[in-house]
Amino acid sequence: MATGLALVFVAGCSAPARVPDEPYGFSKPPYVHPRIIEDLSTWLSDCGDQVVAINLTDSQNSNRYFGDVLVNENPGEAPFVYARDGTEIFGYEHVGTTGSGIHVLLTESRGGGTGVFVNLLLVRFEHDDGVDADWEEGVIRRGRPRLLIRKLGEIGLGDRWSGSLRVRGDEVFVGKDEGVFAGTTLHGPLSSDPRDRILTIRLDPE
Repeated sequence: MATGLALVFVAGCSAPARVPDEPYGFSKPPYVHPRIIEDLSTWLSDCGDQVVAINLTDSQNSNRYFGDVLVNENPGEAPFVYARDGTEIFGYEHVGTTGSGIHVLLTESRGGGTGVFVNLLLVRFEHDDGVDADWEEGVIRRGRPRLLIRKLGEIGLGDRWSGSLRVRGDEVFVGKDEGVFAGTTLHGPLSSDPRDRILTIRLDPE
């Protein structure tokens, strides 16, 4: 059957009555599960974007994203929210929200070795609807409301990058690399030329 349409039926699942008015939080509970953010992130062995949107309505508290959400509090800053699997850790910290509603996250991935791979992940919350099948009328129509988290892009900062980050308006301030590889050409695009930078987000069609 090569129609490009897959119908999936899952026994025992019931749709939430409605999508929450407020998104799940990055800096206060209920936190977006770190494994959801990890699924949006590109593997080190890949490039580009693979997963660009996840339905939070059905993913939060699901079996797919089962596991404890761990939190390291940072006084005066957003907490580091993470999940652990043995020696592997993936987590995020909310840097800020732009004037256009884009959330900027600092993500860290640790595979159990010495590497700590640091990225900026830009995401946005969106509302849409799923579909339902009406077997009596023989119609597939718009159905359940959903809250999506959509990946807009990801920017690599490097292995063990460390520096200041902040968001103001639609600008992201990326401070100079002060990590262990600052001044080298070994572990990231910003390490060899450590200096402050400002990235202006311009996503409107030109």
